[in-house]
Parts: sequence; C-alpha cells; structure tokens
Amino acid sequence: MKSGRGLPILTALVAAVVAYAVFDYWMDQKDSAKKADQARLISFNQDQIKDVEIRNSSGQIQLSRTTDGWKITAPIVELADTKVASDFVEGLTFEKSFDLVKEGSSINWKLFGLDPARAVITVTNNANQRISIEVASQKNFNGEFYVRRTGEDKVWTASSSWDVKANKKVLDFRDKRLLKKASAKVEVLEVHQGTQRLRIEKKDDHWRAPEHPEWALDQTKANEVAFMLNNTAAQDIVVDAPVKPADLGRFQLQSPKLSVVLQVRDLGLWRADFSAASKNNEVYVHTTEPDRIVRIQPTDLLKFANLNLDYLRDRRHAFDFVREKVARVEVESQGKTATFHLQDDKWNVEKSSPQASAQNIANVLTAIKATEVVDLAAPEKDLVSLGPKPWSRLVLKTEQGETLIQMEWLPGYDKEMRQTKTKMIFLRSSQEPRKLLGFEDVRLHAWGVEKLWETTPANPAEVSK
Repeated sequence: MKSGRGLPILTALVAAVVAYAVFDYWMDQKDSAKKADQARLISFNQDQIKDVEIRNSSGQIQLSRTTDGWKITAPIVELADTKVASDFVEGLTFEKSFDLVKEGSSINWKLFGLDPARAVITVTNNANQRISIEVASQKNFNGEFYVRRTGEDKVWTASSSWDVKANKKVLDFRDKRLLKKASAKVEVLEVHQGTQRLRIEKKDDHWRAPEHPEWALDQTKANEVAFMLNNTAAQDIVVDAPVKPADLGRFQLQSPKLSVVLQVRDLGLWRADFSAASKNNEVYVHTTEPDRIVRIQPTDLLKFANLNLDYLRDRRHAFDFVREKVARVEVESQGKTATFHLQDDKWNVEKSSPQASAQNIANVLTAIKATEVVDLAAPEKDLVSLGPKPWSRLVLKTEQGETLIQMEWLPGYDKEMRQTKTKMIFLRSSQEPRKLLGFEDVRLHAWGVEKLWETTPANPAEVSK
C-alpha cells in the first residue's frame, strides 16, 4: 500500500524538478538574449534606420533611404549601390561591444585614440533618434578597436571590422555598374569594333540577328551579353559629368577600341566607348548615362571584344524538336532500317530490317536533343574528298505523319580541338537547311542508334516512353 501511495508523490516530484529546469533554462536564455541586446552598439533594427553619416579623414559621407533604395546625399547626390549600402547598415546593427575598458568622467580619451576619433559613424532612425559611434585610431593587443558611443563616458573594445567601416570612402557606396538600367529593358544591342559590327534585336522577348534572320540565336547567351553590362563594375570613377573632349583624349577615348550601343526602354540610346589597354594595362570606359569615365578590369574589355554572331548562335537548334509531339521514328543506318511507333505511351517496332528493338528509342531521343553543333560551317572540301557514300538518316514525325525534324549524318573529318585531333561527323538538318554542319563523333556514339538493332529484349514490342 505504501509503495502505491509513493508513486504519485514521486511523479509529482519529478514533474516539479523538470518544470524548474525548464523555467531555469528559459530564464537563462532570456537573460542571455537581454545581455546580447544590451551589448549591441547600435540598438536600432536595420529597417528602422533612415540616415547614415560617416566622418573620417576622407571627408563626410551621407546616405539616406528612399523609395528607390539608398541614396548618397553628400558629398555628391546620386543613387547608391543599394546592396553595398544595405550590407553596411545591416553590419552596423550586428556590431557588439566586447569589454568595458574604462568608464567615468576622468577618462584620458587621447590614450585610447579617441581624441580625436579616427571616424564617427552616426545613424538616425525613423523617430529621428541618433546614435553615434566614435572609432579610435588605437587598438589593443588582440587587434580589437576601442570605440565610444558619443555622450557616454565609457570605452569599449569591439571587433576589428570597425577598421573597414571607419575607412569607407564615397566610392565604396557609388553604383559602379556600367549600365544601371535593368538588362531586361535592352531592346537593341550593337558592338562596333573597327569595321566589324554586331547587331541583335529583341522582339517579343526573343533575340534575333536582323542581318541573318534565318539563324537561331541562343537566347540565354544573348541575354547574358546585356547582363554583362549590368554586371561589369568600375574599379574607379576617374571623371564625373560633364566629361569634356580633353578628358576623352587623356584616357584614349577619342578613337575608342570598341563601342557598345544600346536601345533601352525608358532610357533611349545608351553608349559605352572602351579604350584600348594602356601601357599599364588600364582600360577606361566612357558611358553616356551616367556621363562619366571609369576604369575597368582589362578582362572585362575582352568579354565584349570577343563577341560575334557565331558565339551567339544556338548550337542545339539543329537537333531541336518538341519531344511531346514525337510519335514515329524512322531510322536508316549502315544498310539497316527501322520504324518505331508510340502507342499508349509504349514504343513499338512497326517494321525493321534486320530485327530491331524499341528498348533504347527513348534514350536515343534524349541524347539527340542534348547534342550541340561544333562546326556551323563544316569543311565541304573534306566531304568532297570522301566521294559518294551513303548517309545515315533519322526522321521524327507526329502521329499524323508531319515531319518534325530530319537529320542525315556521315562520319568524315578531323578537327583540332583542345589540342587534340577529334573525329567529326558531317550533319544536315531540316532545322538548318542548306547548311553543312559538324558535331563530335563521341556525341553520335552517345545516341546509341546502332543499339537499336542489338539483341532483342524479352518483350521488344512494348517499352516505356
């Protein structure tokens, strides 16, 4: 009986101990969070901060939050690089004090490098409350900087990241992209280089080459060209508006090495002139919006100097078809033939000579669609030297018998690629009529066409799509 009465008491005791442990843990967490919050040098949340001021040996920098993002309001007035400004403000709100080194009205501020301070960073929140952090020119043996909240007679140590914050210059916050408008708004792109000119136009969100409307362009690559202008950032801004003829001469921009000209929606004509690399391997660019001269990496010049239509052409277009529409496949290769028919999501062998298998037909279609052309103009002289030879052929059709694509290929020439002699395949495709193309022999083997006539599987009449 006694043991029966003791069990509820023991249970209650255990529950009390657990409850106390949970409460104690919760209080510890709450106390830790409170201490962590108190250690924050700037107690405002990032979204509460509307203005930032930095005063250091370089002068005064002022940033203000606007509906368009962060804006530089001093010493110049222009939109800032929003990401850089946002990251800077966010970083301020994360900074914490480490140790309280000294407090009281008798502090010798010079001893800690705070009279004068190396830099003063002031933030203002939406309620017009201000917090200023003075960053010292001195640090302790651990590499931690001394800081002070203006108005408080306390010296704290803080992280070495204040060294970077105290050194900020207005250039750090400027939007240094060549093109500030969204690349999606570019409607015409031209690259002029000597007598050569590249021009592509975008209509209905599709890029094309007006001089060769029959050529299919790789839409991803074409979009990347416009994006490169957004993504190319200046290392330095050497001349601000207004740019004068003497400035152009000083930076070898009166006769630029190449020019990029855009038609941009909501902006109009935009132009960037690139200088040749100087003896010091420096490249300068004059843009019309904004009107300024900047210095860029020499490698950024090469991105545009190497552009041509061959690079922009869609190398998969010759093998492109709508997979969902394919219902019949006709193949001829090395004297063998086969016709396959898709019924109820199963591929069947309709006729063949010799006996074929539909087991690999789905893999063949997948491999073909992933193939790329290497030569957009294969060497016809090499084809002539082969003499008359039978071409292999593959035709894809719809259920109604409409031809989606027809391809013919013939092994036949070598090409130096990646310092290696590579065997190539001549190609004719209905997607690129009147053109002799070339692709790698290894890609043809990946198709697995010859496997269609290999050993028949257990149930060759039906295989999954």
